[in-house]
Amino acid sequence: MNRGAAVKETEVFDVANGLLASKQRVTAQAVRNKLGRGSLTTMCKYLAKWNRQEPHECSDEGSHPIPEFVQEEFEKIWRDTRGKLQLSDQALPESKQSPPDRGVASKDMHTRMAVEFLARKVVELEKKNLELEALLKKERLAAAVRSCFSK
Repeated sequence: MNRGAAVKETEVFDVANGLLASKQRVTAQAVRNKLGRGSLTTMCKYLAKWNRQEPHECSDEGSHPIPEFVQEEFEKIWRDTRGKLQLSDQALPESKQSPPDRGVASKDMHTRMAVEFLARKVVELEKKNLELEALLKKERLAAAVRSCFSK
């Protein structure tokens, strides 16, 4: 994809709404494919905002269940991230800990960091899922060809 003009939030929202209306899965990769430009990080950021502004019910029609390995990987990453955030809070000496009035800002920062980390991991898992789907498609095609010649 070539680098064009920066992707605007409204463009991502419009494409996401269009995908939802056509009962397609709304993913960062799907939005990026429709727009033809933009980074997956930007797509994830805008899609997170899109979901927060107006939570959308995704139809199961035409969608694929989350593969078990993706769910397991997500849960592992989530546990690791929560553990790291808790350790970083505990590692601060008393004098360096946030005063009570800044505690919310500190938690917001940790939450933002966790969301960004998880967004990157989701992108990685989406890429892996696409690779696996492509591999499965090739395997099915090869099996079909083999069955044609074995008759």
